[in-house]
Amino acid sequence: MTIFSERLNIQNINIVYVWNIIGVAIISTLIFGVIYNALWYYLTLKPIWNILIASIFNTLGGFAMIWLISKDMFYFIKNWSIEVFILTLVLHTIAFYFYAKYKNKKEAVILSKAINKVNK
Repeated sequence: MTIFSERLNIQNINIVYVWNIIGVAIISTLIFGVIYNALWYYLTLKPIWNILIASIFNTLGGFAMIWLISKDMFYFIKNWSIEVFILTLVLHTIAFYFYAKYKNKKEAVILSKAINKVNK
């Protein structure tokens, strides 16, 4: 595949690289557009299960994206996969509890306004 830049310099790009970029986009879409929405808005699992499932998919998807972009980088970091998973789990837990606190405050304000309207 040939790509022309602004100055009409010809640059060749391997078509496999383009497919790998498409693969990264598909993995990101599945994780953040489908799995996260299903977990946080539609499924009624306990928070620990949501956090665990999100962490697993996020870690596996991240490693898959790294493998698609650079196999050398993947082989370099795969030895730290457990540490990456633990970090992902901790960060998902923190993010979930901050988001839950924010959402509860927001819903409390809406509920208070609705109660005030009814009492008037």
